[in-house]
Amino acid sequence: MQKLSFPMGDLATIATKYSPSILKLACYIPGKHTIVVVTLPSGEQVKGPLAHADDFVIALRDASGWYRSFSRDRVKVELQDPLAAHRELLDKLTQADVHNLFAYLESLK
Repeated sequence: MQKLSFPMGDLATIATKYSPSILKLACYIPGKHTIVVVTLPSGEQVKGPLAHADDFVIALRDASGWYRSFSRDRVKVELQDPLAAHRELLDKLTQADVHNLFAYLESLK
């Protein structure tokens, strides 16, 4: 017999927190959450959400909230997208999958 698991944490009562249209919007347009890891010449690493990027400068907000910018030619830059798998999955879902997903989410009250 398969054990049932119930939604916990953020999903437990998601339908009471957000309207159906907001849930759909959040899934289809998840936002930009690029994380930047800057490695300085000393080897020290600074990590935080991307604040600005162009051909010459990379900037982020560090863990204490400070805006920090670096000349790209003096540091190593690694960009991480924690939502990459989410974006890839959206392209694979059928219309029926999407309907079932939102029917389920809307039932979580």
